[in-house]
Amino acid sequence: MAFCITRKHATFSILLVKQLNAEIKAGLSPTGSS
Repeated sequence: MAFCITRKHATFSILLVKQLNAEIKAGLSPTGSS
């Protein structure tokens, strides 16, 4: 049970990091548009 919760939290963190990276790339690249 605890392991399942930890895995869910890890997946959520990975999604947040991916979203942040995408936003940073879009903000830094002049042709970045989403």
